[in-house]
Amino acid sequence: MNIHVWLCLIMYLCMLVFPAREIPLYEKQPPYVATEEEMAFEEAYFQAIVQSGGPGTADFDAQSPHFQALFVVFILDMEVQCGGIAQYFYNNGSLYACRTEDALRQVGLAEMADLYAGFVENEQITMEEIDGYRQQFPTLETIGQLSALHPFDGFDEAYMQLRDSLQLERTVLSYIDAHPEMFR
Repeated sequence: MNIHVWLCLIMYLCMLVFPAREIPLYEKQPPYVATEEEMAFEEAYFQAIVQSGGPGTADFDAQSPHFQALFVVFILDMEVQCGGIAQYFYNNGSLYACRTEDALRQVGLAEMADLYAGFVENEQITMEEIDGYRQQFPTLETIGQLSALHPFDGFDEAYMQLRDSLQLERTVLSYIDAHPEMFR
């Protein structure tokens, strides 16, 4: 017997042993379309980023207290959604962390401020500790060790649940409507 006959015989036996299964068809999902509220929130976020360099810059210090609170809330929300509270601390240090509780309260997110303050207090996280993260974990290889210091994932999960229940976008947009002078 030549090799082709053997291959056909092997394939036939394989089909008997491993019959073909019907593969379900992939149902194409409609593309996600952002709501007007989500688009307005994103637009305000980017406008705030363009308008100020953040805490510690002359631009930021020249802004109204309302804008400063909004900016900190925007950065907190973006960081927690993209990498968590540990990333927020690592990337922004105590310049943001020390303003976070008050900013959340000022914007109208008191329950989220309580979550943040309780986490920092229960875990005994100090501003000095936060500022030390970059020195303690200076490389991509070591930054993963940061997550072992505190139960950051627990905070992140609670934050995201509160974010939904408090309707963060709506609350922030209401705050902006109440203080239109924030954006020049």
